[in-house]
Amino acid sequence: MKKIVYSPDAIEKIQKIERQVCAEYGDKTAQKVKKAITARIRSLQSLEEQGVSMYDLYGVTPDYRRLFVAHNYVFYLIEGETIQIVNLYHEKEDFMYKLFGVSSVDEEAEAYWDDIDYDESL
Repeated sequence: MKKIVYSPDAIEKIQKIERQVCAEYGDKTAQKVKKAITARIRSLQSLEEQGVSMYDLYGVTPDYRRLFVAHNYVFYLIEGETIQIVNLYHEKEDFMYKLFGVSSVDEEAEAYWDDIDYDESL
């Protein structure tokens, strides 16, 4: 069975998620969310390739895989006898830019929003 190793960023993100959920929904819900995330991550030990390949999805680095749990994407690498949990991002975050420096917003969408004339008095 492969060993799961969390990066400092991943540990920090799980703690941040727990604090945010606790502040908004209470300690009991925060514990459930944390347990759901860590249980799903532990499930990688028995089925390490259950996450989607980032190369298959986006054509970026073939090593990263993505697993979705509790409104968050867990990014991980399979390295020999280790599964490295790299980081977690909320589903609304631009993880492509944060992880790979690739914009997930195309030029056409940016041009659309740039063309809108906002009424700044509102």
